[in-house]
Amino acid sequence: MQDFTTPNTASSGTLAFPTDTQTPQPIVPVFLIHTLEQPFCAQPSCACHQNQVTVTTLLAAIDQGALTLGVVGNGTTGKQR
Repeated sequence: MQDFTTPNTASSGTLAFPTDTQTPQPIVPVFLIHTLEQPFCAQPSCACHQNQVTVTTLLAAIDQGALTLGVVGNGTTGKQR
């Protein structure tokens, strides 16, 4: 019979895994668009129209320089990476 040993966690107390459900993870919204030049198509049933108002506002803020991709990547909270 093989002897299986558990990892020593005495130094940190826990092992962290990306699948850890104990620690809340931030929710990252996903917006589907076609291109930055033409984010929405003419087909009303397309997924690009699902959050059209939010996407339009977000793209306008990026275009005006109010948001950078670093801020957008952090969930538009204003926290820089």
